[in-house]
Amino acid sequence: MSTNRFAAERRDVVRLAVIEDGEFLRTGLRIALGAEEGIEVVGEFGLSDATVSEVERLRPDVVLLGMKWPNLSRSAMLCRLIRRAYPPTRVLMLSPASWDDEVLTSILSGASGLVATDVPRSELVHAIRLAVNGGTHFEEGVAERVIGRLGQNRPTAEENPDIERLSTRERVILAMLADGLNNSEIAEGLGIATATVRNNLTNIRAKLDLDSRTKLARFAYVQGLTSVVTDGLSRREGAPNVDSTPPV
Repeated sequence: MSTNRFAAERRDVVRLAVIEDGEFLRTGLRIALGAEEGIEVVGEFGLSDATVSEVERLRPDVVLLGMKWPNLSRSAMLCRLIRRAYPPTRVLMLSPASWDDEVLTSILSGASGLVATDVPRSELVHAIRLAVNGGTHFEEGVAERVIGRLGQNRPTAEENPDIERLSTRERVILAMLADGLNNSEIAEGLGIATATVRNNLTNIRAKLDLDSRTKLARFAYVQGLTSVVTDGLSRREGAPNVDSTPPV
């Protein structure tokens, strides 16, 4: 677990919305979290085209957003839309399992963390309180491990000498930029300061001799950096069915 240094002002009561297609899970979360002191569940509903407008209407401090493999992109897109439509709202992804693909998708979509559906209630409550105060919640060490996977998928120096000049963090930041995230969203996703993101982008521009975000994004697309993220890194052939609920 990690926190960044841009913590929001602490709140006595956290306004929480639960967005999950599984009615049984959604209802259970509403009942369990609604019984917690200092948490008010202001809404619970499934994923739909009206999700973003509902979040804007309710203005929760934190959203629990359901996410299931292999259809991660829908939840990732909703997370980005929520963060842009109402930036004060933090999003915690909720998944049946913390596979690497889910973790990386959560980071790159601007979520404040990923919580497995089978965690103790105390840990879920801790993640919610951490998120509302500007922190991020992932299993210890897992975020660093999955970010490192970008390095395993990069072209070799012989195939692409330019990309080889970038560090693993710089490749991740470049991929996030190309995926449409702004500096603040990148910083939140990685748990680093916005100034650090700006410094990394300055280094990237110097190394690649590219002078605009548009050119950086085009470079990332050409090199396939974004496909590593949006297509799920690996397709986990034969992955067990960890949840019988239809995928979102």
